[in-house]
Amino acid sequence: MFTMTEEPIQAEEEPIGAEPDRDDACEQAPEEPGIEAPAPDDDEPVLTLNDLLGFEQKDLKNIRIRLLNPPADDRGNDPIKQYVNDPEDVTSGWMFWQLGRKADDAEDGKRDTARMFRVGNIAIGLIQLGPNSDRWLLATVKTITSDNGGYKYGTFTGDDVEKYRPYFGRVIVNYKRRGSAQNPIRRADTNPDLFTVEQVLPKPYDPDAHWPGYDNVRVTYRELKRLITGKRQNPEWVNSLRQQLAVYCITDLNTGKLYIGSATSEEGGLLTRWRGYVNDLTGGNKELNTIRDTLGEDYIRDNFQYSILEAYNHSRSDDYVLEREKWWKKTLDSYSPHGYNDN
Repeated sequence: MFTMTEEPIQAEEEPIGAEPDRDDACEQAPEEPGIEAPAPDDDEPVLTLNDLLGFEQKDLKNIRIRLLNPPADDRGNDPIKQYVNDPEDVTSGWMFWQLGRKADDAEDGKRDTARMFRVGNIAIGLIQLGPNSDRWLLATVKTITSDNGGYKYGTFTGDDVEKYRPYFGRVIVNYKRRGSAQNPIRRADTNPDLFTVEQVLPKPYDPDAHWPGYDNVRVTYRELKRLITGKRQNPEWVNSLRQQLAVYCITDLNTGKLYIGSATSEEGGLLTRWRGYVNDLTGGNKELNTIRDTLGEDYIRDNFQYSILEAYNHSRSDDYVLEREKWWKKTLDSYSPHGYNDN
């Protein structure tokens, strides 16, 4: 059966992947007694993650489970949305972030040498579906191929285990963290049945799967790109935006400046207009072109948010939509230099 343990960690210290000051810390750290998962109420057999992935008992000592909490540099980001919008950042960035702490007797800046993974380990990445949730999404399964030394990003290198790729983003697992343990690494050879499979989804998990209504649209650039373009576009979002004319707002989350725009019948409606932003980032707007040219394309990708102020069906005239656009520009004071509208 698939088994886990939480390795001990001292209070008031930054969590690390294993106990320090031993050559084989990750393999030999003291382990807590096994805790059996509660039996289901209906006495049906429990499907564990081990059952699903088919690990053999002899393999468990080599398996590590990483709970993919955001590193300090990314705290504040919604973990599951970050994974859906940029899987590589989570499965290679967060996954291989090596935590550490200063040794009590070390020189300034020197850290202990405990490592979260060893070359050859199988590393499973799980990402939490909401704060304090007991539900986790299987993000990746990798073989650790190198330890590059150091700490933080890029500490390790690993390759996806191809036979498990169809499960990435589709398996929801139940796991209850015990006590106040902060250590993000769990071992797979001590406690039975702590990770149980709740559901295997027919397609990758999407927190924005359902259309929220025009009054509740507020998405980042990367979310918008995922929702309305490419193979993973969301049919509900595409169909809903296709049907509407609109006055919309683009917010620069870094400066707070606004750009107010409109989507008319002549321009093809809101879907066409917003796909234009996805493709060229600026929609041809003079002020937005300046931002792209001076601050770079990633500035827009990282900082722009899109929302709808008013939506209309195609029976509304373009003149009406344009008049409402002017009203919102004046109301929200989006003209340069306070905002990004130049006319």
